[in-house]
Amino acid sequence: MGLILGKGDRPKKGSTLYTDKGRVNRHIVPLLGSKLVKDIKAADVSKFIRDVAAGKTAITAKTAK
Repeated sequence: MGLILGKGDRPKKGSTLYTDKGRVNRHIVPLLGSKLVKDIKAADVSKFIRDVAAGKTAITAKTAK
């Protein structure tokens, strides 16, 4: 905690980091896989956005800490 800055250059809270990690694990990893950031092209990002908008990563589940 405290190492990642958010709005206004204030450190993100633990709960925000938890939420961010969940979003990465639910949306980014399933669609982009193990690609390195340096290997991601504009076309990959466009497809990713279309897939998320189309609900390809949507689930109906309650999450808890």
